[in-house]
Amino acid sequence: MLIAPYITAADPASFGAFTFRERLPKVVAQVQAAVALQSGQVQALEALLGVIHQNQPLPPIDTTQVAAGAGWERFNQTYAGQMATQVPFSQVEAWFYTQIGIVLGYGADRSLDPFAPAKQASLQGSLPILAEAAGRVRALLAAQVPLAQALPGLLRANLYGNTADLSQLAAHARTEVADEHLLLDRTPNLLAYLAPRTPLPRLDWLADNAGLELGLDLVLIYYLLASGAGRQVVLHVKHDPTFVSDATAQDVRQHLAAFAAGAPPLQALAAALQQAITQGRLQIQDHPFWNGPWPFADLPRDLTRNHHLSIQTSSPSPLEGERGLGGEGVLPTHGRPQGDEGASPHAQKGSQSNDLFTSNLWVVKGDANYRRLLDDRAYDPTTPLADLLGYLPVPALMIRMLKSEMVAGLPAHLPSRLDGLDPAWRVNGHWGLLDFWQPA
Repeated sequence: MLIAPYITAADPASFGAFTFRERLPKVVAQVQAAVALQSGQVQALEALLGVIHQNQPLPPIDTTQVAAGAGWERFNQTYAGQMATQVPFSQVEAWFYTQIGIVLGYGADRSLDPFAPAKQASLQGSLPILAEAAGRVRALLAAQVPLAQALPGLLRANLYGNTADLSQLAAHARTEVADEHLLLDRTPNLLAYLAPRTPLPRLDWLADNAGLELGLDLVLIYYLLASGAGRQVVLHVKHDPTFVSDATAQDVRQHLAAFAAGAPPLQALAAALQQAITQGRLQIQDHPFWNGPWPFADLPRDLTRNHHLSIQTSSPSPLEGERGLGGEGVLPTHGRPQGDEGASPHAQKGSQSNDLFTSNLWVVKGDANYRRLLDDRAYDPTTPLADLLGYLPVPALMIRMLKSEMVAGLPAHLPSRLDGLDPAWRVNGHWGLLDFWQPA
């Protein structure tokens, strides 16, 4: 198979060019409104926009001002000095947000988040929906509804959460993803994979947006642990604030605190997830790579070779005296993760619990993660996933509302039909997919 060129912003009609013209200036304005900036910082942000709008050579990332592990040294060697429209669009976006972080001083103050007000507003406005979702999940568990019956609806609800991307210019006022707007639903393939393997020893959840989406992620993670579908979930979040609404470890803590102060179903969920964190059954990990420019095929060795990340919680431990869901939302025990038990057959023996390639399932949330999973290139949308994911030894569930041009794995008849029905179907956030890929 020929390797397609990277998607860039060279075409003025492209989504990348639209982002350069419309979205990034609004991001800078949002930062300026949220943070008391010094005059030099204001000038630096305006200079960043000038690089984009005047298509100037990209200045290098100052690697002394960012955490190691994102791959910016390689970016500087590869792309610094090239025009913004010549560099892969997804990598220019990552460069832009990282430069914002350097201007604001993320490295000196890990608590600084210029996007926190917007994320908190999204969370607070979503609490009624999240309370309803938590109550529904607890009812499913209390009624012992089988996983194969409960999971499809829960995945649809989670997909709806991916509409809540605060970096887009407008939110979409919908409460569900209609069947006709679901381009792919390979949930049956996922269920066939899960049936003989549950409980999975480990799931890795690659988070996207804070607010409604992260809230629904936590509800679904709670269900997976409580139902026995998984023994351990590792939730991967961004190391620093980026893309306006992307979730960080601080966001996870704030969401759990809001749950604990919320309606009774959310309080029960918060108590259960806090206990799971204490026991190591829910781990929250960040890594600079998630803020970086490179595709997931270039995962660094410290994400695949047992490196202790900055906010990893305690190791899993046996649970004693746990009560079931009738007891204040406490999660039941289904066993603790055991070394290589259930690890991918392609993983090395002896790999430890933070090796992404020992995972039994990746849950890949949202648009940016999808683009990095498949590499953000201009492939035909019917290109088989097997042609793009040969590097990945782990099954992957992709939950995504389309908000950029890259997509693959669609049936042959679908792209031309969509082009006629909705010319902006790839980028307007109205169309979604629940896709699943399993290595041979």
